[in-house]
Amino acid sequence: MIITENVYNAIMKSYSAAPPENGGILGEKNGIICAYVHDQKVQTREAAIYEPDIEFLNEQIEKWAEQSIMFAGIIHSHMVGQESLSVADIEYAEKMFWANPGLRKMFFPLIIPGHDIFVYEIRTEKDKVIVETDSLVVQKEGGENNG
Repeated sequence: MIITENVYNAIMKSYSAAPPENGGILGEKNGIICAYVHDQKVQTREAAIYEPDIEFLNEQIEKWAEQSIMFAGIIHSHMVGQESLSVADIEYAEKMFWANPGLRKMFFPLIIPGHDIFVYEIRTEKDKVIVETDSLVVQKEGGENNG
């Protein structure tokens, strides 16, 4: 996943003090993650589950479309030591694919606040959902990459 330095910094700042199971959406243009919106919904359940504010996030996706920015995935936080997607995360991603037949691929990164981002690419292949790890490449202004 290639992400602009500005978006990477905004994500890291958004999660610096956030508790686990907070999230947001990613937008891309020309194959580069160039937009991010943090979900402002306060999690009210005690279970370790991120429940997005779908109405709010869909409004953001519509605004991005006016700028030719496409939805590229969902990022959310986990606690230290939980660097992989949970069964519930994968089930949620699968539901997104089946509810959006045009969706072929998305990123589903996990952020461990104060530590790192672990990137997962999720795609469909012959009616099956495939989950794979991906690298994170931060693109500096002017096009330079730092991986």
